[in-house]
Amino acid sequence: MLAFCLSASVLLLQLVQTRIFGVIFWNHLVYFIITVALMGFGISGTLLAVLTDDSKADRLSVGQAGFWFTVSAIFSTLFPGLVQIDLSGLFQDSGQVARLLLTYALAVFPYFFCGYILGGLFQKNNQEIRSLYFADFLGAGVGCLLFVGLLQPLGAIWLLVICCLLVLLPTWYCSSDRGHPLTLLLGVGFIVSLGWFGPTIERYCVAPEMNKEESHFYYALDQDDEKLLEFSEWNTICRTDIVSTRRRPDQKRIFADGSAFTQIVYRPPLQAPPFDPAQEHMLLNRSPYLVMKNPRNVLSIGSGGGIDIWHALRGRASRIDAVEINPTTVKAVSELYRADNNDLFHRPGVTLFNEEGRSFIKRNRTLYDIIVLFAIDTFAAINSGAYVLSENFLYTVEALQEYLRSLDENGVLCINRPETIPESIRLFILGVEAVSGLGWPEPLTHVAAVAKSSQWFTLLVKRVPFTPRDIEALSDQAGRYGEILIYPLVGSASAVPAQKDFLDYVEARKAGSLKAFFDSYPLDVRPVTDDSPFFFHSERWGEFWRVLRAGKPGGLLRGHWPTLTLWSLMALCLIGITIFIFLPLWRWRKISPADVVPFRPGPWVVYFSCLGLGYIFLEIALMQRFALLLGHPARSLATVLGGFLLASGLGSYFSPKISPSLCFGGIVAVVGAAAFLYPSLIDVALAWSLPGRTLACLALVFPIGFMLGMPFPKGIQRVGHRHTHAVSWMWGINGGATVLGSILAIIIAMAAGFTLVFVLAAGLYSLAFLAWRQAQEISAGV
Repeated sequence: MLAFCLSASVLLLQLVQTRIFGVIFWNHLVYFIITVALMGFGISGTLLAVLTDDSKADRLSVGQAGFWFTVSAIFSTLFPGLVQIDLSGLFQDSGQVARLLLTYALAVFPYFFCGYILGGLFQKNNQEIRSLYFADFLGAGVGCLLFVGLLQPLGAIWLLVICCLLVLLPTWYCSSDRGHPLTLLLGVGFIVSLGWFGPTIERYCVAPEMNKEESHFYYALDQDDEKLLEFSEWNTICRTDIVSTRRRPDQKRIFADGSAFTQIVYRPPLQAPPFDPAQEHMLLNRSPYLVMKNPRNVLSIGSGGGIDIWHALRGRASRIDAVEINPTTVKAVSELYRADNNDLFHRPGVTLFNEEGRSFIKRNRTLYDIIVLFAIDTFAAINSGAYVLSENFLYTVEALQEYLRSLDENGVLCINRPETIPESIRLFILGVEAVSGLGWPEPLTHVAAVAKSSQWFTLLVKRVPFTPRDIEALSDQAGRYGEILIYPLVGSASAVPAQKDFLDYVEARKAGSLKAFFDSYPLDVRPVTDDSPFFFHSERWGEFWRVLRAGKPGGLLRGHWPTLTLWSLMALCLIGITIFIFLPLWRWRKISPADVVPFRPGPWVVYFSCLGLGYIFLEIALMQRFALLLGHPARSLATVLGGFLLASGLGSYFSPKISPSLCFGGIVAVVGAAAFLYPSLIDVALAWSLPGRTLACLALVFPIGFMLGMPFPKGIQRVGHRHTHAVSWMWGINGGATVLGSILAIIIAMAAGFTLVFVLAAGLYSLAFLAWRQAQEISAGV
């Protein structure tokens, strides 16, 4: 029971901290905090291994460890909001660096104390490891379910309270020096009071940092003005805040984790006036109505506050399908603020779907005249932010091809994004390569691009080639409003460097020299695929060092440079693991107590290192693969991680019935299927309803999780049979490898795709089997 409660609390805490830190920080700094925190498990195993004298190990009792877990969980979760770290000054102010490093250090402690208790349980009861491991995984799966089921009705602070109670109560009960019950009641009362004062705590401790829009927009209001938080709600995707000001009650912005905002269309006329291209600006998200008059069917992916719906009504669309993934945004525009938007989402022909764009299109059989995606980002931190850097399945070759297949004969796809060099040219290349992949002749005639310097970029893709009349209309509008028709070229090229880059790509494509173009271009703008959907990652690995040497690294903090996160995280983890795990364990190895049978750690170190790396490789790769199927990484995290851990628990329980050779052979087989067969199965299942897709996900995850649950308890049981003191050592080694694996998996995926991550995981388990065989030969030889 203790192992169950601890594991449920740890998983729940990890998810809650991801959500809370996602509101405070930019998403890529969330990856720092959670991954570094996981190091606590490895450090706890090291401490248990070093303290071979039971009297020393027991100086920190179960009850004391539970108490300090509670204290550290609360403090480390709320600390970043209290100190108000300013990331814009991180490279100029050493105090900001110190605060950030202290944040990471504090995040380690709750995981350390929980790992200390679990490691002690494993060490003292190593022959019952299959049951303990089953309870461990079962609790972790339940922690995922608690997060999914309770976050929206209770909020993040109440879930933090539940995390603490799940550890404090059972550890007090199991402790030999539990103390007076009144002390426990006072502690429980204090913890529960945090939940009652949750809104106040969120106001001061869970506020977006100053560089996020929700803080930046309202930082310097006039003295007679005031920021008004009208509504706030947590869900598994983000915290949604609806904000206005006292002087501008009509300007109601919907923020996702303090950023990625959309604005509610405020009281539009009941009769939408038609567009007049001769008198008003028609580019950006209005541009498709220049080339498609009076469309029958319009699809808005990421409808947000409703601006695309309003444009479609003005464009005289007969039917408008609005797809919005955030359930709180859907509730806001269709219910809470229905009067403010004059029934915009309830007008004849308008239908609002709480769905994800790609799965909706895959299932829907409607052919659209216009499909619009306006500034859809994943910069709001996602639940799987502990593992994934700004991946986006909306901007891949396969995604654009699905949009284009859903267009009617003369339909047009319109994608608008902030105008930046790497994003704009990569999006243009994606459009061209998507058309080419569909086999349409002369793909360059199907695309057009318009930009306003340092503001917006618009990509248009038609099922049929753009006509001279279409190009003339786009060029005329661009000329009148200070914008540039980037492609196709009308007249002479502009002085804007971006246009030259686009035209160089076009010429390279016509000449068949794309490889030379991509190799010589200063940024990585190759088209991205579902296997490596890192649309926002455009810098080359070597460029990172050049930018740092140039002394202008401030822009690295805004999500455009994920390598800053990866390399810094790798450096911190290597330093931490070396100091707190490997060096103490190496020193302890030399002074470990003598056994009747000498302990030879080499094969077992390889074995448990491979298990740690392989397990986290597969966990991350599966969450990525099924994020596409389930529509959002948040759903993937809860479903895949929950199902994966429950299946691993069952595998652990039944591990004695499966021989090692069959176990490892089965792992290689199911991992191979996941690498090469699952993408096709996922593509088929995308057309199913969400419950059907969820069941398909669980069915595909189960065999992998089941097989992966066997090797660890087998190894622990075999090591603990003769060398009880070495169990914690292996626990620490496994934990350290898991931390490194969580970073390596993303580096590999960004460089070569998640398929290679699966292949390498299969290789790691094969190597683990060889280490197992060698350990058995050494044991038999003794």
